[in-house]
Amino acid sequence: MVTVDEFYATVPRFERFEDVTDASLYRPLPDDWVVGVSDVVSSTRAIASGQYKSVNLAGAAMIPALANRLGNYRFPYVFGGDGAALALPGDQRVVLEQALSDTAAFARDALGLQLRVSVMTMATIREAGHDVRLARFARSTHIDYAMFAGGGVSYAVERMKADIGCLQASLPGIKPDLEGLTCRWHPMPAEHGVVLSLIVLPGRTISAFNHLLSRLFALLRGEGDAGEPLSNERLHLPLPLRGLMFEARALRRPGTSLWRSVIERVYAHFVSFALFRTGIVAGSFDPARYRRELVANADTAKFEDGLRMTIDCSPAVADALDAMLTTAEAEGVVRFGSHRQTAAIMTCLVPSIDEADHAHFIDGADGGYAMAAQVMKDKHT
Repeated sequence: MVTVDEFYATVPRFERFEDVTDASLYRPLPDDWVVGVSDVVSSTRAIASGQYKSVNLAGAAMIPALANRLGNYRFPYVFGGDGAALALPGDQRVVLEQALSDTAAFARDALGLQLRVSVMTMATIREAGHDVRLARFARSTHIDYAMFAGGGVSYAVERMKADIGCLQASLPGIKPDLEGLTCRWHPMPAEHGVVLSLIVLPGRTISAFNHLLSRLFALLRGEGDAGEPLSNERLHLPLPLRGLMFEARALRRPGTSLWRSVIERVYAHFVSFALFRTGIVAGSFDPARYRRELVANADTAKFEDGLRMTIDCSPAVADALDAMLTTAEAEGVVRFGSHRQTAAIMTCLVPSIDEADHAHFIDGADGGYAMAAQVMKDKHT
């Protein structure tokens, strides 16, 4: 059985996101691995009722649920707004399935959401004519994010959405350990007017798709009023107590009472608020260093059988992107969906504040990737 570390040793890290279409950077997952996926059912309806924070939490939760069972985050994963995907060696399938079932129970009991979860073997994916290939985007010197290609992850999600091979949620009262999953930062307002959530999937040929993405990257690179929706200046923590009851209920550890969870969250947030507000260094924690790491580590662009990006841009740039992609879609080169908002939100995985490899998932604050996916689905059904 090929371990994660053994496999990762064969996968090169690349530092320029525009190289994400370079096929030479990807390596096929070992034959004896499995892929786990999740998806919030009726996420657009939940978003319309103001539950997008809950949708993001449910979508990300399977990652810390598994990591806390394994004791590390050393496995490939990708967050997609209302769901996630990850891969593991097949000998860890039982651990993965339990983590996913517990996560579905958490979404049901703590958030009032239905979360589909499923595990598929690479043998099944390849027998269906698909593959899962992995690249590692070095977002910063501290962290790299998995990029998935080959169509296999999308196939696993499609089967799951058709209720084929879905796992049952655990019984009421069973919760995953989600320590490290937080969502305390204020929404980050658009600097250029629009936070654009963008999903672009390949059409007839990969070569035409890759050429289109090169044009898209060139357009963004040449525009002064387009960039990432995150900067040090836009990072603000809300006042202590705001939203903490929700977090205490949602992220309460197994075996911990609600009031103990409330006290723990209030204390931790008050300390964080004070340190970030004053800039005081406390032991090994330097809030200024953490802010720099957060911005450097932020997951604003990814590849999961297609491009997903969160962009801060002007309405004119958003219009230009829509025009380019609409033409390409009419020619069969791509399928795409986009959604405009005035702010971005962040969901964080912080295994330890003393380490620099904390992960931060950026999405639009008013539906984000889930709404962009719905727009694309509506055009093709």
